[in-house]
Amino acid sequence: MEKVNVRYYVKRLNSQSTGYSGSGYLLNGDLHIPSFKDENEDYLVLYDATKYCRKVFDKENEYKGNITVYQDDVTVYNEERDRYETIDCLETTYYVWYKII
Repeated sequence: MEKVNVRYYVKRLNSQSTGYSGSGYLLNGDLHIPSFKDENEDYLVLYDATKYCRKVFDKENEYKGNITVYQDDVTVYNEERDRYETIDCLETTYYVWYKII
């Protein structure tokens, strides 16, 4: 499958942040967007975006949906214990909108 360029908007659900938007691409059904979380990674990959995002009614080439990302062995800071701890699995759900350009 070929690479398809998109404009996107991604926001973590249940977050006060405004979200992120920009240019990315679809490849084999996965949405690749510039990483906004980790400076060591070039792209954040939202797997199976074409499976979880549905066509927006009355809009051409626009899709939206929710995608849940699972990360294993994540280090987080525990303020109550004043130390870093490792969480076995961290689940984050994103609202995703993209338009094929």
